[in-house]
Amino acid sequence: MPGCFHKTDREGHPIYLDRMGMVDVKGLATHATTETVMDYHVRNNEFLFNVLMPLCQKRWEAQPERHTVIFDCDGMGFHQFYMPGLMILKSLSEHDAAYYPERMHRLFIVNSPTIFLRAWSIIKRWLDKRMLEKVFILGKDYSQLSRYIAPENLPVAFGGTCTCSHMKGGC
Repeated sequence: MPGCFHKTDREGHPIYLDRMGMVDVKGLATHATTETVMDYHVRNNEFLFNVLMPLCQKRWEAQPERHTVIFDCDGMGFHQFYMPGLMILKSLSEHDAAYYPERMHRLFIVNSPTIFLRAWSIIKRWLDKRMLEKVFILGKDYSQLSRYIAPENLPVAFGGTCTCSHMKGGC
């Protein structure tokens, strides 16, 4: 699953860049079980909450208990709305609501094509009202991101100035 933890927002919350538009959803659903994807997801969350957040505490006065997500839909198309894959996403959402309630600070959805907006009308039914209040659908206008994330912590691809070189393609 393409994504990584990337610096912090202006309030000290770790940022997770989720490149969902790069995922082969049909391939994932065909070759991995819901349990396998869930295991990966849980391990990422436990790393976030038990390793990264305590490290963030060293930089900020209080330990953050939530994280910010930038959900990049670049490359997303009809091929990603494969029902077994969407059911995996639903399982992850239900798991997070049960085991990690209120752990998301904000969710920014960027580069959202029309197909995503249609799918969103289904996906948002799986989310509770408090979660929906944290979601910002920005399309290709990244200007609102700089209000919450300093330019030096935001990848160039999203209107910031960060050009990390530790991974292929930068941040």
